Amino acid sequence: MRAGLLSQPEVIQRINQQFVSTTLSYPVLKKHADSGHGIAREVLLHWNIPLVLVFLTPEGQFITKLSSLAELTEVHPDTTKRTEATQYHNLESEVNNTRVFLKHLNKCFPGKLNP
Repeated sequence: MRAGLLSQPEVIQRINQQFVSTTLSYPVLKKHADSGHGIAREVLLHWNIPLVLVFLTPEGQFITKLSSLAELTEVHPDTTKRTEATQYHNLESEVNNTRVFLKHLNKCFPGKLNP
């Protein structure tokens, strides 16, 4: 995901302008959730393996998520190959991860820095 979606300039710009971004592995997230950290518990409730992007309010309440197995299904040829997925990268495709990501943000956060 980092080599594909999260390396796209328009995605980087949107995240940096509108969100606070962090990356956690599942074991670290689980450790924090088990110790009582409220935001970690909220993220864990919506976690999907192998990857999920979770959006919370400033107070830590769940808003929406995007999963690499459900919505972000494009497999970029420069990243790890998933045997169950077709390998492709087409900027014009409706399933292009950048397009899906930006469209999802525009839907869930209307009027907020939409490109």
